Amino acid sequence: MIKRLSTESKKNLLYLYNRIWKEHYFPTFWQQATIIPLLKPGKDPTNPSNYRPIALACCLCKLLEKMINCRLVYYLETNHFIHPSQSGFRRGRSTVDNLLALETGIRLAFLERKHFVAVFFDIEKAYDKT
Repeated sequence: MIKRLSTESKKNLLYLYNRIWKEHYFPTFWQQATIIPLLKPGKDPTNPSNYRPIALACCLCKLLEKMINCRLVYYLETNHFIHPSQSGFRRGRSTVDNLLALETGIRLAFLERKHFVAVFFDIEKAYDKT
């Protein structure tokens, strides 16, 4: 719906966002969300731990957060605050980048007849809140 706003409405929204930014005031009702439990595929619906929460948040809040995030990421990347080996949550990067770096390290160690040590962690349900 926001994409289909008139030019005048978009200007008003930008004015609102700029006031929020300048006055350091974030509307409290924007910080509220409705939590909907969704059943994980193929799981028993009688077990509460088989549900994952989905938060339905204010779309105006989400848009402002996205704008701020884009600016912050741009600043961090152009000023080299993010390490080059960090691939998670970065545009144009993926785990394939890290796998390629790992493979390159293994091949170089093999060619130079050196040892190569790699440590892997697989933390099951590391971020599972349900």
